[in-house]
Amino acid sequence: MGHAVGGLAAAFLADSALRRWQLTPALLAASAAVAVVPDLDLLVGSHRTYTHSVGAVIVVGIVSYLLVRGRVPSAMRAACVLMAAYGSHLVLDWLGADTSRPPGVLARPGDASNIARATD
Repeated sequence: MGHAVGGLAAAFLADSALRRWQLTPALLAASAAVAVVPDLDLLVGSHRTYTHSVGAVIVVGIVSYLLVRGRVPSAMRAACVLMAAYGSHLVLDWLGADTSRPPGVLARPGDASNIARATD
């Protein structure tokens, strides 16, 4: 439930970047659904691996663009909204109780100061 709400919030945030609301009920439903998709890896016992990566966010953007182009007038915008919704799952997991960072993210907040101290 929390990831679906996060996906909706990310969809509204991404859509508002151009200051013209174009979210449809179908796109909102897709945003909520795609935000919970990364946890489907629980069904195969490999939680927080490929589906919880920055690469997966990019794949979602490419696949969603290919699926909606020609069907909606702003396919790129819809793909960006869905990427943001999917990516919100990674951010929420990272900020929640599970503090391991998603694959592809190089540093956590505070890591820069630790790196600086290690190089002194």
